Amino acid sequence: MSKNRVGLLSVLVTFVLSITMSGCIDLEVEEEYYGSDNYFNGTWSGSGSQGSEQSWSIVVDLDRNTISYPSIPCEGYLTPLASYSTRIDFRETITSGVCVNNGKVVLEQDSDNKMTFNWFYQNGTHSAFGYLRKQ
Repeated sequence: MSKNRVGLLSVLVTFVLSITMSGCIDLEVEEEYYGSDNYFNGTWSGSGSQGSEQSWSIVVDLDRNTISYPSIPCEGYLTPLASYSTRIDFRETITSGVCVNNGKVVLEQDSDNKMTFNWFYQNGTHSAFGYLRKQ
């Protein structure tokens, strides 16, 4: 390996380690909520609505990181963005159907078997609210 490649590799490793150590990148997001005894594990279902519009069904499987809206219909997957003690933020990627893609889904613990569902556009505008119950 040439001196230039070794130097570049060294700079890259140092950069990644410094970002990770500074907390700019949270590499622990998945570990924080995938534990076997964690509140968020499993399948959750319920309904959501946008303002005064008719409600629609929601199914979230946090063991597989999938989301579906059977009554619309559309479905996709969830990518963890941030994790807190009672809340997880996800990027939603729609893989089939007519739903808006790349929204932000926020799931927050409400009670033992119930959580709130909030959906935001990419620009941060809140668009939908709902409740989910553990199945």
